[in-house]
Amino acid sequence: MFEITGSYASYKTHEEAFSHFTGAVEEIIQRDVEMYVTKVTQENKKSEQEKNSDV
Repeated sequence: MFEITGSYASYKTHEEAFSHFTGAVEEIIQRDVEMYVTKVTQENKKSEQEKNSDV
């Protein structure tokens, strides 16, 4: 069995820590999606600007 450490050390069981864990995972996913969308948006704007400057 794995030990509960770090920010989860205050929990007595894995079941108690699970909600905290899933919240942390959701935050990581949200940040990842935000970075991806920002990057794609910037690339699309750059592509459009280059396309418009060629006209």
